[in-house]
Amino acid sequence: MNKERQKTYQPVSKSPLRNPWVIVIGVIVLLVVILGILQLTGTTNFFHSTPSAKLKLPASGNNSSYSQKGVTDDGTHKDAGSHTSDTKSNVGGDTIAATPLATPTGDFVSSHNSTEHSLEASVCNTAPGATCKITFTHGGLTKALEAKITDGNGSAYWNWTPQDIGLTSGSWQITAIATSGNQTKTATDPMNLTVTP
Repeated sequence: MNKERQKTYQPVSKSPLRNPWVIVIGVIVLLVVILGILQLTGTTNFFHSTPSAKLKLPASGNNSSYSQKGVTDDGTHKDAGSHTSDTKSNVGGDTIAATPLATPTGDFVSSHNSTEHSLEASVCNTAPGATCKITFTHGGLTKALEAKITDGNGSAYWNWTPQDIGLTSGSWQITAIATSGNQTKTATDPMNLTVTP
């Protein structure tokens, strides 16, 4: 026999990635890992009931995602410990035990120097289910962002331009107002919003 004909052929090994079952199992494992991470961070509630709302104040220091701006009506810095009685709130269709109303905190404006057409982002943090609005006062004129009900974490968000709410050139005092039932808490940003044309 010829040496060429005596050559035996070895079967080509199949790559595990070409096997459809390996791919399906890999995708399932990846989804389980992602779901586990979302559950642990509280982003989803598939395997546990919705947690009762807790006051989530931003951490102090530079590692906080939101700064704690604001001064209370009496001119002192806000105190998260001064709360009133518990109430019930309806957030996202679920009635939950709400945290007592807290003095608003957050980045009331993303930039304190803005033009009439600059995009601003605002955040108001207080108790879940409370109504929050941010007002701007210049002279005797007051303008406001639309009032919003805070989410389950106690936050409300806006994206807007000064022109959207009628702010003209000048220096505007910024005040956040949170209400829940008969309770009202306010905080004034220590810096004004300066709008230029």
